[in-house]
Amino acid sequence: MCIRDSLWCIGVDTDQWETVPEAHPCLVSSAMKLITPGVVDLATASVNGEFPGGNFFGAVGLADFHDHADAVPQDVKDLLDTTNAGLLDGSITTGYGEG
Repeated sequence: MCIRDSLWCIGVDTDQWETVPEAHPCLVSSAMKLITPGVVDLATASVNGEFPGGNFFGAVGLADFHDHADAVPQDVKDLLDTTNAGLLDGSITTGYGEG
C-alpha cells in the first residue's frame, strides 16, 4: 500500500529502488538513463574511428515495478510496452530535433 493510499512516485536517472529505500512504499518505477550502454556505444564508435560529433543521445528505459507490479493496471503496462516499441522502431517520434 502506498503512503496515504494515493501518493505514488517515479524515480529518475537510475532505478531508484536500489538507491532510495525510503521510497519503497510509494516508488512505482523509475525513468532511467541507460548511461553504461551509451558509454560503451561511444567507446566502440571511437575504437572503430566512427566517433560522432556533436550531441549523443543514448538509450533510456523504465525500471521494474518491483513491489508495486500488481498496482499498475495491465492496460497501462501494455501501453508502456507499445510506446517503448514505437519509440525504438521510430513509429512514434518525440519531435525532438525535428525542423
